[in-house]
This record gives sequence, C-alpha cells and structure tokens, in this order.
Amino acid sequence: MLTKKRSLWGALAGVVIAVIWVGLGGAAVGIAVGLAALGWGIGTILDNPDGLIKLLERLKDR
Repeated sequence: MLTKKRSLWGALAGVVIAVIWVGLGGAAVGIAVGLAALGWGIGTILDNPDGLIKLLERLKDR
C-alpha cells in the first residue's frame, strides 16, 4: 500500500476520472490537474477536519 493519506488517494482518483473522461473526449491536462487538485483539497480537509471546524466557527461568529 502506498499511503493511507486521503489527500493522495483523492488526487489519484481525480486523475483516474480525468483519464476516463479524456477517453470520451476533452482536454486531458486541464481535467487531470483540476480533478487532482479537487481530490487533494477534499482529502486534505478529511485528513484535518479541525481546520474546517475552526473556519466554520469563525464564519458563524461574524
């Protein structure tokens, strides 16, 4: 197993989806980078939920 980090698995999932999408037509590089970044961001939030909780609490206090 490569790693247990959800952010890396999310990025990998984004790349796989992009490759499938490209098989159906589209801009490979833009899709791969965009979905990988989205997967990385979601995985990072899932790995560190305290940061998201603090952000939401700050927004609530405004």
